[in-house]
Amino acid sequence: MGTGGSWGVRWWREPMRRAAAQARTVLIAAAAADWGVDPSAVRLERGRLISGGRSAGIGVFAAAAAALPLPEQPTLRPEGEARY
Repeated sequence: MGTGGSWGVRWWREPMRRAAAQARTVLIAAAAADWGVDPSAVRLERGRLISGGRSAGIGVFAAAAAALPLPEQPTLRPEGEARY
Protein backbone atom coordinates (compact mmCIF):
# COMPACT_ATOMS: atom_id res chain seq x y z
CA MET A 1 0.00 0.00 0.00
CA GLY A 2 1.43 3.36 -0.98
CA THR A 3 0.81 6.82 0.33
CA GLY A 4 0.76 8.55 -3.04
CA GLY A 5 3.67 10.78 -2.17
CA SER A 6 2.73 14.42 -1.90
CA TRP A 7 -0.71 13.62 -3.33
CA GLY A 8 -1.60 11.99 -0.03
CA VAL A 9 -1.20 15.30 1.75
CA ARG A 10 -3.22 17.17 -0.84
CA TRP A 11 -5.95 14.54 -0.95
CA TRP A 12 -6.44 14.20 2.82
CA ARG A 13 -5.84 17.79 3.93
CA GLU A 14 -9.45 18.99 3.89
CA PRO A 15 -10.96 15.78 5.33
CA MET A 16 -8.44 15.95 8.18
CA ARG A 17 -9.17 19.63 8.81
CA ARG A 18 -12.89 18.80 8.97
CA ALA A 19 -12.32 15.88 11.35
CA ALA A 20 -10.17 18.05 13.62
CA ALA A 21 -12.83 20.77 13.63
CA GLN A 22 -15.52 18.23 14.51
CA ALA A 23 -13.44 16.88 17.38
CA ARG A 24 -12.65 20.38 18.63
CA THR A 25 -16.36 21.31 18.52
CA VAL A 26 -17.58 18.33 20.56
CA LEU A 27 -14.72 18.61 23.07
CA ILE A 28 -15.55 22.27 23.63
CA ALA A 29 -19.26 21.45 23.95
CA ALA A 30 -18.54 18.71 26.51
CA ALA A 31 -16.33 21.01 28.60
CA ALA A 32 -18.85 23.84 28.39
CA ALA A 33 -21.67 21.57 29.57
CA ASP A 34 -19.60 20.27 32.48
CA TRP A 35 -18.46 23.73 33.52
CA GLY A 36 -21.86 25.37 33.00
CA VAL A 37 -20.61 27.95 30.53
CA ASP A 38 -21.41 28.84 26.94
CA PRO A 39 -19.23 27.00 24.40
CA SER A 40 -18.01 30.35 23.11
CA ALA A 41 -16.31 30.85 26.50
CA VAL A 42 -14.19 27.70 26.04
CA ARG A 43 -11.10 27.44 23.87
CA LEU A 44 -8.80 24.55 23.01
CA GLU A 45 -5.07 25.23 23.13
CA ARG A 46 -2.27 22.69 22.95
CA GLY A 47 -4.43 19.81 24.13
CA ARG A 48 -6.09 21.71 26.98
CA LEU A 49 -9.61 23.08 27.25
CA ILE A 50 -9.61 26.48 28.94
CA SER A 51 -12.36 28.74 30.25
CA GLY A 52 -11.72 31.51 32.71
CA GLY A 53 -9.62 30.03 35.49
CA ARG A 54 -10.45 26.43 34.56
CA SER A 55 -8.24 24.17 32.49
CA ALA A 56 -8.32 20.44 31.74
CA GLY A 57 -6.70 18.06 29.29
CA ILE A 58 -8.83 16.75 26.43
CA GLY A 59 -8.82 13.26 27.95
CA VAL A 60 -11.01 14.50 30.80
CA PHE A 61 -13.83 15.19 28.32
CA ALA A 62 -13.12 12.54 25.67
CA ALA A 63 -15.90 10.15 26.74
CA ALA A 64 -18.51 12.89 27.04
CA ALA A 65 -17.46 14.35 23.69
CA ALA A 66 -17.66 10.93 22.02
CA ALA A 67 -21.32 10.69 23.04
CA LEU A 68 -22.21 13.93 21.26
CA PRO A 69 -23.28 14.10 17.62
CA LEU A 70 -20.64 15.42 15.23
CA PRO A 71 -21.52 18.67 13.50
CA GLU A 72 -22.03 18.29 9.74
CA GLN A 73 -20.39 21.63 8.93
CA PRO A 74 -17.90 22.42 11.69
CA THR A 75 -16.13 25.76 11.80
CA LEU A 76 -12.65 25.32 10.39
CA ARG A 77 -9.74 27.28 11.80
CA PRO A 78 -8.60 30.09 9.50
CA GLU A 79 -5.71 29.13 7.21
CA GLY A 80 -3.41 31.54 9.06
CA GLU A 81 -3.89 29.60 12.31
CA ALA A 82 -2.82 26.25 10.87
CA ARG A 83 -0.32 24.33 12.97
CA TYR A 84 1.77 21.39 11.85
